[in-house]
Amino acid sequence: MKPILWKELRENVRWLPVGLLVIGSACWLAHPDLHNPSGLLANVLLTQLAIVTPLLAFALGIVQSYRDLQPGAAAYLNHRGITSSQIFLAKTVAGFALYAISVIIPVVILAAWVWYEGMSRYPMRPAQVVPSLVFAMAAFAMHPAAMLMMSRSASWWETRVFPLLPAAGVLFVFFHVLKGGGLSMSATSTWLTLILLAWLIATSRQNWRGSITAPPSAHTNSRLRGQWLLPSYLFISAAVCYSFVLTLCFTILEVNQRSREYVPRPFAQLAVNQQTGEPWVVTYLQDHRLQSGGYAERAIGGSAIRNGGTVDALKKLNINDEFTRFASMVRLQNTYRQSDGFFAGPSNLDQSSTWYFYDTRRYLVGYDLSIGSRWSHTIATDGIHRAGTIAGVPFTSDPEIGSSVFSDFRSAGYSVPLIDGHGVYVLDGSLESIQQIIDQPIDSAALVSIGRSRAPRLLLRDGNEILEYEFVDESGADTWYKEPGDVERMQSYNILQPLTAGSITPKRVNTYTVPQSLVPSVNLQVGLADNVLYLSTHTFRTKEIYRIPAEGDFVAINFQSQSLPIQETDVDRFQWTFVCLGLTPGALGVVIAGLATWGTLVGGNSSPTWNSLLSYPIQFTTLAISFALVTVLAVWLTRRVSFQRGLSRKQTTLWSVSALLLSLIAPLAILAIYRRVHRRGCDHCGKQRRVDMLACEHCGADWQRPIQNEVLILDDAA
Repeated sequence: MKPILWKELRENVRWLPVGLLVIGSACWLAHPDLHNPSGLLANVLLTQLAIVTPLLAFALGIVQSYRDLQPGAAAYLNHRGITSSQIFLAKTVAGFALYAISVIIPVVILAAWVWYEGMSRYPMRPAQVVPSLVFAMAAFAMHPAAMLMMSRSASWWETRVFPLLPAAGVLFVFFHVLKGGGLSMSATSTWLTLILLAWLIATSRQNWRGSITAPPSAHTNSRLRGQWLLPSYLFISAAVCYSFVLTLCFTILEVNQRSREYVPRPFAQLAVNQQTGEPWVVTYLQDHRLQSGGYAERAIGGSAIRNGGTVDALKKLNINDEFTRFASMVRLQNTYRQSDGFFAGPSNLDQSSTWYFYDTRRYLVGYDLSIGSRWSHTIATDGIHRAGTIAGVPFTSDPEIGSSVFSDFRSAGYSVPLIDGHGVYVLDGSLESIQQIIDQPIDSAALVSIGRSRAPRLLLRDGNEILEYEFVDESGADTWYKEPGDVERMQSYNILQPLTAGSITPKRVNTYTVPQSLVPSVNLQVGLADNVLYLSTHTFRTKEIYRIPAEGDFVAINFQSQSLPIQETDVDRFQWTFVCLGLTPGALGVVIAGLATWGTLVGGNSSPTWNSLLSYPIQFTTLAISFALVTVLAVWLTRRVSFQRGLSRKQTTLWSVSALLLSLIAPLAILAIYRRVHRRGCDHCGKQRRVDMLACEHCGADWQRPIQNEVLILDDAA
């Protein structure tokens, strides 16, 4: 084992400088000081390595396996007295060693560079290279996948590249998990990576041994007892390949059918009529405004909600009615903004030259771009600290997540406060101090409009209570708020009026108790009238809202709503999309039908899934005909390739039945798993028989040696 290992290292060490150059270039491009001004080092480095590391591992696998799999005598004389399993393991260990050196050395140098520079110019820490190292380890899966591909006997145009598909698909998932996952997801992904590599190495080793010590040709496609790794892997490969082709078809259709011009489409939302204080369902239409270059929404119809009644969302509105839409309560959590797991951002709180990054250690770090990107200060809940220090009382969650609640303030030209799980804070105009204006535990928050020329109300949820705050000026009025028009909004967006603790004061107005049935709900929609709160769960099927007065018991209001007018895209007509839907495997249809039937039995009436299908008979018929034709084609192809691969009658029957659920995946899997056998006409029955068997599988007649002066090579083992 050791001699063959050293031989592999000696023969392939010449590729080490190439790997170091490729990975080193990726690390150089990822450094924030050069080509990544956003400072999110972990995500950029991960993206760079996600491009080059799979290619490097794949190339190593090709180079190491190509020579030994050639039919020439030299390929076997190099390893006399060595088993095929030892050859494969030596190549894998040597390839991993060279690959690890190529990756680790440049990444460690980058980490040392980051540690030396610190956070003085960009928010970066040495730990940001950890997710990329985990992905690089997972990307080595392309090495055994490449060796598996090279050791297969399938044709290149057919299924030889199938082994690459599952490995590439898993790497795609790993990339999205690690991007923004930080150290926590890196630890979890490490264990999953080890499982992935063990599975791929074991599968590739099994195929490598089979390709060198192949069984007699007559037993090539017998039942693969004890060799489930390779068939299962190739079946997954076929499924991934078919899914990719299906997704590509849907994407092409969607792009071709996409409208080339903007067509406004009505949509219904819950709103509160501020004149009557009643909840309404209002239909809005979004128009494009050429003057401002943006979009504006206008109400085109609606009706009040009555308990047990039906709402006509297109009923003509009174011109004097003023509606304020329900708002969604934003959960205060660590961060869901653009993040690499270590820093989030950047964002601009006051529209100045200072950009802020949220450190996952729960601080806001400010960088002044006017002086060439320099760390200017650090914001904590107890004050603003000088650059170079991470000190003070940290936030409980990302304060800029809570600040997204005040998006209406920003649109109106005002600066926005900061919110975390312990309260609301405002910064002074000179960024010298921070002051807490609301000291209150907060789970989620929402800013709800209550009418024109009045400041929106802030709703803060704490457990089963929702607290209402109004913002008043020095005179105690909330009429200081002015919402500009479209042109003024565009002009004032870059010049924000500061809101400081002296200019506005939050004042608690009411406290509402959340109904017990809604306490577990984390996504709530809220509407506000005078001393009345309306609650609804955040689902499109919700036909129930709760009216909660400041004093008294809540009332549940149930209603029904009429459908909006049919759009051109909703007309029941032939569409190629439903033809492509017929290509989906029947197993998926069985699952959907089972869920729909379960919903019908549990709900006591027809399921929405069945209703939506039956309401479009042309499209449903197109789908049914397409699925039937594809299923018939799949069964025919399955029997055809089963005969080509020399499968037994029982195997052919099992695969034909599975084609009803797997669709075209079944014949594709047969092509990937089984080897092709050669046939010729039988002299006795005339049917096509296998040439590698002594007797015809159709009539049982023995093979007759041709009476010719030829040189015959007989396989006695067969």
